[in-house]
Order: sequence, then C-alpha cells, then structure tokens
Amino acid sequence: MKHLQTVSTGRKALEFLTPGANLAVYGISSKGLFLDTDKDWIIFLSRESFRGPLTINLAGNLSLMDHFRQGDPILVDGNHLVFPRKGTSIQLTGADVWDPPSAPDPVSAASPEKIASILSTFKDPLLEAILEPPSHSTQVVNRIDRRILDLVQAIQGGTDDQILEIAAALLGMGAGLTPEGDDFLIGLCLSKARMSSPITWDQVLSDRSTRKTTRLSANLIEVATHGWADERLVTAHDTLFQGTEEAATAVNNLLGWGNTSGRMALAGITAGIVYFLREQD
Repeated sequence: MKHLQTVSTGRKALEFLTPGANLAVYGISSKGLFLDTDKDWIIFLSRESFRGPLTINLAGNLSLMDHFRQGDPILVDGNHLVFPRKGTSIQLTGADVWDPPSAPDPVSAASPEKIASILSTFKDPLLEAILEPPSHSTQVVNRIDRRILDLVQAIQGGTDDQILEIAAALLGMGAGLTPEGDDFLIGLCLSKARMSSPITWDQVLSDRSTRKTTRLSANLIEVATHGWADERLVTAHDTLFQGTEEAATAVNNLLGWGNTSGRMALAGITAGIVYFLREQD
C-alpha cells in the first residue's frame, strides 16, 4: 500500500470523512481530485497549498494521484482514505483543521477610491463597469458580464424579488464544474456574509442552486453564504475591503483560481464591497 499525508483539512470536509463512508472520484483536474460523497457534497483532494472549507491538502509523492479515474471508489477506513483499485491510501490524522479567519471589522473599510486604485492595475472592463456602472458598461460585451451588470444595478436599488430573479438566471451560466455565473455568485455571497450585509436573498439563491447548476457550484455557493471559501477568495476579499498593501498580491493569487473562476469570483467580491460601501454613504 502506497501512502500520502494530509497537511490540512477544511472544517466542512471533515463532516464526510466518517468511518465507513463511501466516496468516489467525481472529477479530475491538474490541481487535484474532486470526490463525490454519499451526501450530495463534493470535496477536493488538492496538490496545492491553498486551503478551503471543502479541501484536503496533501503532501508526499503526489504523482500517485496521476492515474486515478473518474468513478474510482474510495473508502474511509479508520483514519485513512483508501483507493483500493490503486493500492493507495491517504492518512487523515495529524493534519491541521482549517477555518477561515474572522471577517474584518466594517469600520476598517477602505475608501472606494482606494479599492478602485488597487483594481485598476488589472485592467478588466467588467471590474471597471462594476465600480463605475454608467460610464464603463459599454465596454462589456460578453453575455454573462452583461447579466452580471444587470444584477449589480438591481442590488443597488431593486427589490429582493428582482435581485433574486436576475441572480437565479446566472446559476449554471457558462461551462465547467463551476460555471462562470456561479463563480460570480460565490464571490458575491461570500462578500455579503463576511460584511454581515442586510440582504436576504442569498439563502433562497443557495436553495435554488441545487436544482439549477452543478453540485460542486451549489456546495460552494452554500458555504459562501456562511462566509467560507477557498482562502484565495477570503484573503482577496478581506485585503481588498481594507485596502491593505497585500491586496494586489491577494487579487493576483485569486486570478489564478481556475481558468475563469478567479476573475468571476473577483467580480462578485467587488460587487459586494461596492454595495456595502454605498450603503454606508
């Protein structure tokens, strides 16, 4: 039997690692393996160091992960995840349990000008349009981006029903395990939760996501409504909100999250911060 070690386990992932649980490989990426639990949740075995509520970070000979296939069974046997087809196990004991840090104090918010200055270095028309909707919206021609701007406008002055209708239309929009529309909503819901914003439509949106998009996206939207996410999202949100020196680096790290996921999650985070700051005026 070949062995890998667990470095860190997200708090939510621990719920599905009970002895006797049956899991299976759900998806494969260059960054790790997505595992299907028997409780409608997806957890991630990661080759990277970035932590998250549904992530198990691994160490050791990571090339052992190269030959797994979708559907391969996995057993939780005592303190190990066992891949019987490959003769490989992952030791679960001795790892840190990861929780996101406490949300920043609302009084520590940076000025809108400071946040815009940080984001301007990334030269993204969608971010510019979210920060200054009327003057920059004509630069955004992508169908998903335009739907996002409709949602941003509704958040600024629409009713909960109007916001929910537009947000629900973004569910499942785009391709991949986490479509682009979902990535935006993950960032937006995370921002809402970490700033204790008074909006109330996010939980209804989370409930709808289980019927309208991938299970992975639905899981990530749900944990985002509690203020939890991959630490790249959390760090980018909190440092950008406070306008710290680390914000540009954190945003750049977030942009490396998936092919388009980081960009869309950043747009959602930005929309949430803009909403909060305007509510304070």
